[in-house]
Amino acid sequence: MALNSQVEMLRNFNAPEESIAAVVEASEQQGSLFSIGNVLKSLVGYVIFYSIIGLIIALIMKRNP
Repeated sequence: MALNSQVEMLRNFNAPEESIAAVVEASEQQGSLFSIGNVLKSLVGYVIFYSIIGLIIALIMKRNP
């Protein structure tokens, strides 16, 4: 559904068919963004990122009571 909208938008902007085909191929190779594996990878990445931010803030707060 989203891919069809993207192709339609590219055609409205008069994009060449070669570039539209490249976009479709790249989207199909990437797979679903909302698959279980991709969602879990994102979740783990967010947890690690925000944990590091939290540790840095805790370190700053401990130095300056």
